[in-house]
Amino acid sequence: MDQHDFAGEEEECEEPEPERPHRLEFVGIARLASELHGPPIGGLPADFIAARDLLRLEGEPAMARAVALVAKYFGGYFDADNVDWKLSEFLGLRYSEHDAIRVELARIEFFDDERLPAASGVAWFELPTQFERSIEEMEAWEEKNSYLDHGVSFLWKLDGEHAKTYELRDTLELRREYLIDSLALEDLATSDGEDDETDLDDEAGVDDEAEGDDGVEPRSAGETG
Repeated sequence: MDQHDFAGEEEECEEPEPERPHRLEFVGIARLASELHGPPIGGLPADFIAARDLLRLEGEPAMARAVALVAKYFGGYFDADNVDWKLSEFLGLRYSEHDAIRVELARIEFFDDERLPAASGVAWFELPTQFERSIEEMEAWEEKNSYLDHGVSFLWKLDGEHAKTYELRDTLELRREYLIDSLALEDLATSDGEDDETDLDDEAGVDDEAEGDDGVEPRSAGETG
């Protein structure tokens, strides 16, 4: 029998790879968001006390060390239902709540010795969606319905005996940005909101001719990298 004659033998077929879900990527930014309901149950945790005392003694030069002490407690999540119940249907979301895939705490500020500090920081979100929606489609949907920033929340997540989450309310501004160069995020989170477009251009080196109307280059919601 010819060595290439495989009649009667079952031919193995590679099964197609399952289709990967589309992804909507965006960034939530908090500026001095704070917990407004008094001291945490059980008192201020030791890491926060250490951060508070460090800032009191050394001031701004100690900010990075103070942030490092409490960064593990900082979190963010997105709830599509807080935007509009139609959002999950529009995107094809299986679940309405999604934890941030990454969070970074930029700075803290204590307004009271016994209360949790206000926080400025950034949260990255990546939502698996059934339908691919471009940035232009998302912005058009927001204009007719509600804005994504309504679904972004930041919080302190305390552990131990008095484990509890404390939602952070915005005292200045909470906003979402699409696909911002990561080098510009800390400046955006800590600025006063008046010079965002200039900061982004300077930090990210954005080409003026390639920018969208808001100074951020529009890209497909499914793009990564």
